[in-house]
Amino acid sequence: MTSATSGSPGTGKSPVNLHRKASFAKATEPKGAKGAEKRPSWGRAARWRRSLATSRSPPDSRDEKPVSPGDRKITLSSTIIIPTHNGKPMLERCLAALQLAVAAAGESHTILVVDDASTDGTPDYLAHAFPSVKVLPLQKCGFARAVNSGVMQADSEAVVLLNNDVVMEPGCLKALLEALQEPEVFAVGAKFLSGEGGLEYVLGNRTRGVWKQGLLEILHETDPARLTVRAPQLYAQGSAVACRRKQFLDLGGFDTLYEPFYWEDVDLSYRAWKRGWKVLYEPNAVCRHFQSQTTERDYHGRYLQWISLRNAYLFHWKNLTDKRLLARHLALIPARAAGDILVGGRSEYSAFIAALRRLREAAARRVVERSFVVISDREVLRRTNGS
Repeated sequence: MTSATSGSPGTGKSPVNLHRKASFAKATEPKGAKGAEKRPSWGRAARWRRSLATSRSPPDSRDEKPVSPGDRKITLSSTIIIPTHNGKPMLERCLAALQLAVAAAGESHTILVVDDASTDGTPDYLAHAFPSVKVLPLQKCGFARAVNSGVMQADSEAVVLLNNDVVMEPGCLKALLEALQEPEVFAVGAKFLSGEGGLEYVLGNRTRGVWKQGLLEILHETDPARLTVRAPQLYAQGSAVACRRKQFLDLGGFDTLYEPFYWEDVDLSYRAWKRGWKVLYEPNAVCRHFQSQTTERDYHGRYLQWISLRNAYLFHWKNLTDKRLLARHLALIPARAAGDILVGGRSEYSAFIAALRRLREAAARRVVERSFVVISDREVLRRTNGS
């Protein structure tokens, strides 16, 4: 048996901590009053919350590889892109560790902080404390657009996307880029530990997907024994991931359909798989993730869950090309909404209606993506140890 954590994908945050990213917008909902319940039970949407799940171990992939740090020389140059919005308190720890990782990786690497209209003095602080770090100042545009702007600004073969709440261990960058040099690899995700150095409840490790009640449920591996080998995974969490820059741009980058955040990293990796490219998990690229410090500061937990559920619908409508899977997904929508209402919730229905408002955008993107598909939905799950 293998233990896995089920959680909301997207920016690397869990449904309670929900994705990962520094959220890059002001709160659209104010924080609740003091004493408000911290983890509301929210009808059927609760399945998007972080919870431990146990499932049968999928068959081992022939692509699994035990690897040792430093097996191959790094020949790729990279730009490490850190999007931030009022994240000065987290940047010192992040950048100090990153500079050690850059030194250990050798070759030519650039650190680029994309400042999404911070008002906490981030640019001045960086100029004084980290003068070698480049800064790209932007007007307020949100997470996906900030990342995409940074990738377009870069001129390296590889780009490494890094959250400001992630602290790399010295060998992390080198291990990511070493794995990225494998043939047909588009992206490589890191091995995430909690801020305390553990694996329990940590999201983003050796991800896979299972179909459950018409939805793709993301599982995040937490069994240490299964986190020691390089292996394919469904998606590389955007908190710490190395990508081929050209392919990132060919995919159109992070899709702004999912704004303000969540599911954009799942979408990117999934589309890469369907074009025949690989996404890997790298066990030697170790980092610590102090999850969701900015999102939880700026947004209600309920709102975060609702966004994740809305974007889950958009992901399916945009990307599912298997007719039977898509038909089952659509057929079960009324049952999920009705079940949610019966237990006193309205999140499923509300998220569905919100997703419908973006259906035209999702449909337009679907038409574009279908022309690039060379691998089926079922084959993607098979190759990433899904079921």
